[in-house]
Amino acid sequence: MSDTVILFEDEGFQLFLPLVYSRPVYELRCGIFTLRERLSAMLVRQPAAICRAHLAAVYGTGRWPLRLLAEQNPLLFVNGRATDLPWLAALMAEPLNTIYISAGPHGQPVLVGARLSPTLASAVLLDMLEQRVANALEELRRFARVVEVQASLLTYPWDLITANGEQIARDVPLLSRAAGWASAADRPVERADVVVHNPAQVWLHPQARLDGPLVLDARDGPIVIDAAHV
Repeated sequence: MSDTVILFEDEGFQLFLPLVYSRPVYELRCGIFTLRERLSAMLVRQPAAICRAHLAAVYGTGRWPLRLLAEQNPLLFVNGRATDLPWLAALMAEPLNTIYISAGPHGQPVLVGARLSPTLASAVLLDMLEQRVANALEELRRFARVVEVQASLLTYPWDLITANGEQIARDVPLLSRAAGWASAADRPVERADVVVHNPAQVWLHPQARLDGPLVLDARDGPIVIDAAHV
């Protein structure tokens, strides 16, 4: 029985206003992907999601996603402010009713992820739907096993920029699973006026268009070109 993976927003979304008035925090792009896209690539399936009421019909699983509880699968919650997810595989292997917490910027505990039974999840679901995750964490501490982990979380809007370069490098391996993407080493650029340094680290969307004269120098880090004209 596979876990039902659910993205959630916590109180930290408020620091990203006005960027998140019209989208959940897990739909902000840092690196190559948004967190929802990154999870989809890692799991090869779409995660479920819960968020603020006015966004739930478009970005979430509905205002009252009770079917997530009715399926009786273990529920694996992932904080929507997470960037890299090195702890995800370990959490998926944990016994039921295990929570992962990490220290926030001021030392306060932050719920990073949780693997819960539907019964325990039902006790905190309302708080999580209303972004009262600190209340949910207090309740979960009473009944769940608590594990402290090191986790990267977006805290302020400028983190989307400062963390972007390192996150691109971490995301590149996931591109090999995406349809059509290839490195310039696997699909060489056949133009004499386009020079590519370290082609294994230059990743191109199949609709990318390169017009020279142009130099792509990936010796200091990967270059990723989406369906763009350069």
